[in-house]
Amino acid sequence: MKARSTSTIAKSLIAMTVLAIALNIRDIASAVGLKISPLPFNYGGSILDNVLCVLLVVLTARLLSKKSPIGLKSLLGLQWRSFKAPALVLLATTPCWIGLAFQGALAKEINPIDLIMLSVVFPFAEEITYRGFGFV
Repeated sequence: MKARSTSTIAKSLIAMTVLAIALNIRDIASAVGLKISPLPFNYGGSILDNVLCVLLVVLTARLLSKKSPIGLKSLLGLQWRSFKAPALVLLATTPCWIGLAFQGALAKEINPIDLIMLSVVFPFAEEITYRGFGFV
């Protein structure tokens, strides 16, 4: 019984360490003298940060769950159940959207890649990291 609790504590410490460094991999590398250049296009640095973050989290989850009967997809919360959760998110955020609509006009220089990156790709990577890996 004691060995199992020691293993759980070790896994928890590993998970907390990974979460602490996940979105700061390039910054930490830069602090120790290793430069990881951003990708050479718009959002290249942020995309690289998110890819490294998700890669680190998925590899760590895989290593920590080798004997788990739950698959990696379920472990990280990536299974699709229904439209209930997205509908609840839309319902919960509707007052915010209404309030923001009264704050001012939409920016004129928004392009589709900005919308995709800022509203889909980056939030999805953070959800995998913090809600999928961090909470499990």
